[in-house]
Amino acid sequence: MTIQEALTKASEGGYQPAFKHHEPGMRAVIVGLHGFSIIHVNAIFLDPEFWCALGRTLGWHHEPVWKGYWQRFIDHLAQGNTPESFFATL
Repeated sequence: MTIQEALTKASEGGYQPAFKHHEPGMRAVIVGLHGFSIIHVNAIFLDPEFWCALGRTLGWHHEPVWKGYWQRFIDHLAQGNTPESFFATL
């Protein structure tokens, strides 16, 4: 799945960003075991409501399921990977 497909599916699941003026290239600082990494992450992907809505569309009907994917996404970033490579696995 591409990022655009994930955004479309979350929108189909009812996702509406709570913030009006977000920057698509917002930076998130991820603390690693040996220092800091800066990875460009859209703030939408850090919003639990995004994951809940995406889960509704993908059939993740139970809260622990979509929360698990959200946690895996954060772990994926913490390992130095990109958002694109995470969504490519869905």
